[in-house]
Amino acid sequence: MEKELDEKLNKIGKDIQNPEKKSKTLNVISKRISTPIGILIIVLATTIAGGGILFFYKSVECYSSVDCENRPHIMCVGEWGCVDHKCIWNCETKEITEDETADWQTYTNEEYGFEIKYPEDWQVVAIPSKTVEIQIKRSASDSYFEIIENINENKLTLDEWFEESTIINGKPTIKAAAQPVFINDVKAYRLDSELEPPNPLFEIVGIADSQRRIFSLYAYSKQSTDNKILEQILSTFRFIEEKKDKEELTMDKIENAEYGTCWNSKIDRVKFADGSYTEPPPNPEWATGGWSMRVIEDKIAFGDLNNDGKNDVALILNSFGGGSGSFYEIVILLNDNGGPLYFNCEQLGDRVIINSIDIESGVIILDMIVHDEGDGLCCPSLEKIFKYKLFEDSIEKITEVKN
Repeated sequence: MEKELDEKLNKIGKDIQNPEKKSKTLNVISKRISTPIGILIIVLATTIAGGGILFFYKSVECYSSVDCENRPHIMCVGEWGCVDHKCIWNCETKEITEDETADWQTYTNEEYGFEIKYPEDWQVVAIPSKTVEIQIKRSASDSYFEIIENINENKLTLDEWFEESTIINGKPTIKAAAQPVFINDVKAYRLDSELEPPNPLFEIVGIADSQRRIFSLYAYSKQSTDNKILEQILSTFRFIEEKKDKEELTMDKIENAEYGTCWNSKIDRVKFADGSYTEPPPNPEWATGGWSMRVIEDKIAFGDLNNDGKNDVALILNSFGGGSGSFYEIVILLNDNGGPLYFNCEQLGDRVIINSIDIESGVIILDMIVHDEGDGLCCPSLEKIFKYKLFEDSIEKITEVKN
């Protein structure tokens, strides 16, 4: 009996030293031997196999999938554990917690493209304003979670907006201390408060969607038991990725589209990068001869221009050739199944001033200041309203009036 046991232990020890046989060996043994003596054999075998393995198996969570039939899942990190009711190596003993927000109610704002979840004893309150302002409030404690849209007329990126909005008179505000975080894979800036109510428990100073609409999220806790719930509410905030959103022309798509120009016949189609394109002069020592173009980010209008039910884009390009000229043109990008398709351009003038651009009922409305008789190129003074419409393959002016 003793000799037979020694032979089995030697065999087990060799198999455990072989990584390919280790898991299989332990599983087979645990199925055949379920007594305390059997477990002792495994421990002895690992000791025979060499050194520190005994310590390694001291906190084993399972020996086979049989041990995992009625056990909760365990996340993999560094020991034997149960995952999907199977006993595998490289797992820690931390159990996966259930999603406590799974049965919560969901608030969806289709206009602004986001959704957020909240418990049954909380209510959504919409506050009338020019921008979105939503509160999720708990009447029993007056704690609430608030969502507000910020002003971002220049379509700044989140980082640009954050840097600009947290500096006043050249000095950083308290919000400048916010740290970058990610909420459902979307970058944001978070600021935690150490002050007592009515100050917010925490605030997301800024989080931006694909169209560079920037929102702030505030959590106001009136009792400590609501702190965890407010964090959970924040964890459910996400921008909606629906088909309609994917077919929109976003700022990223616009700034990295292909463009032509009506000011330089030598340039056909060029690919922009982050809203601009530069073609160096033929001779690096020349001051002129190159060409630069950029999208004016605060002069972009969205609307259906070709009656296909999709939002197209009318925008202003500004070009430089190395001299004193500053040339402006209107450019149309059609929405080609969510991709920007260059349509055409129309010259607006040299050193004119663009006040605004809009699209109404398929018509482009351009408010600008042009040169009157006697004006120098530097200083246009005549304000006019121009209206343009797409005809076949061109952009045509349909009206021109003084403002």
